[in-house]
Amino acid sequence: MPSYAGNPSPYRYEYAWHDYLDPASPAAGANLSVAVPGEWGLIVVAAIATLTTDGNAANRLLSLDYIGGRGATYVRNAAGKVETATNGGRTYVWSANRTVSESVANTPVFVPLLEWQLDPGMSVRFTIDNVQAGDQLSAVHLVVVKVPTGAGAQDDAAGGS
Repeated sequence: MPSYAGNPSPYRYEYAWHDYLDPASPAAGANLSVAVPGEWGLIVVAAIATLTTDGNAANRLLSLDYIGGRGATYVRNAAGKVETATNGGRTYVWSANRTVSESVANTPVFVPLLEWQLDPGMSVRFTIDNVQAGDQLSAVHLVVVKVPTGAGAQDDAAGGS
C-alpha cells in the first residue's frame, strides 16, 4: 500500500478488505464496465472472463482497462494475442503476480495485471477491440481490494454507520 509520508490521504488503508465482484454478462457485442463507487478506492488483483467470438471474420483483442472518470483509458492490461472468428470460447486470466503473458492452444490466456488503485468515479472495463455483434463476454469475475474513503471509513468497513 502507498505511503503518504505525513501527507493526509483520503484513503484508510488500515481498513481495506478483499472482496469478489461477479458482474452480469453484458449483451452480445458489448463491453463490460464496473464502476468504482464513492465509498472506496478499488485495487484489482485478479480477474477472469471468457470471450466467445461469432463467425464474422475479424481479429479481436480482449483487454482489462482502467478508465478515468471522463472516459480516458489510462491502463490496458492485454495479452499480445488476437482472437479470430468462431473461437469456441477462450478464457482469459489476469493476475497481478504474473510478469508475462502466456498462451498455448486450447488453454486459458494468462495475462499480467497492473495492481493500481482506481479512485471513485473511475471504472474497470473488459474491452473487446473490433467487437462484432455476436461476440460474447461471460463468466466474468474480479478479485479486488476495497479501500474505504473518508473520516468515517472505519465505521463503514466494520459495518457500522
